[in-house]
Amino acid sequence: MKQEVVAIIIQFEKIRLDYKEIYFKNNLTDKKFDGQFINHVDKTIIFLNLNLQNFADNLLNKQIFDRILPTDSINDYNSVLQNYYTQTKSSFIYNFVSIVENYFRNIYSVIFPNNKTRQITVTKILKDIFNYFGIAENDEWNALSILLKIRNTIHNNGYYCSKNEMINYKSYIITFINGQPHTAAHFEILTYILVDIKNLFLIIHSKIKI
Repeated sequence: MKQEVVAIIIQFEKIRLDYKEIYFKNNLTDKKFDGQFINHVDKTIIFLNLNLQNFADNLLNKQIFDRILPTDSINDYNSVLQNYYTQTKSSFIYNFVSIVENYFRNIYSVIFPNNKTRQITVTKILKDIFNYFGIAENDEWNALSILLKIRNTIHNNGYYCSKNEMINYKSYIITFINGQPHTAAHFEILTYILVDIKNLFLIIHSKIKI
C-alpha cells in the first residue's frame, strides 16, 4: 500500500505545481479572489500530501503507530488505519469543495452584481456561469457535479440522499443511488476533477476581468 500512497502524493504534487504555475504566469495576487483560489488549493493539496506522507512513513508501520495509539490486535490497527485514510480523503474533499464554491460565488457576484449569491444554490450558480460564458457542460461540468455530490454524501455519513444519477466521466461510469454509499471518491477521480477545475479556471480567467 505504501507504493500506492506515494504514487498518489506524486500525482497531487504535480497538479499542485500546475496550479502554482498558473498563479505566477498570470501575475495573480492574494488580494483578489482568483489568486486566493489558487493559493487555497495549493495549501489544501499540501495538507493532503503531508497527511498521506505521514500515513506512508509512519502509520503503516504498526510499531510506530502504537507509540501514538496502542492497538490490541491487528484488526483494531487495520480498522483505525482505514478510518484515518478515509478521513484524510474526506477532509480534503470537504475543504476543496468549500474553496471551489467560494470561488464560483465570487465569479457570480462579478457577472451578476445585483443578485444575492448566498440565497442561490451552488448548482444554479454554476448553471448561470456556464451559460454566461458559453461553456459546454462536458468534463468540467461533470467534475463539479461529481465533486458536489461526493461532498453532500459526506454530510450524510457517506450516503447519497438525492435522485439517482449516472455520470460518464473519463473512463468511469459513476452512479449515485439514493440511500446507498457513494463509490466515486477514488484518488484517481479526484485528480481528474482537480485538473478539470484548473482548466475551467483558465477558461473563465481568459473571459473575465476581475
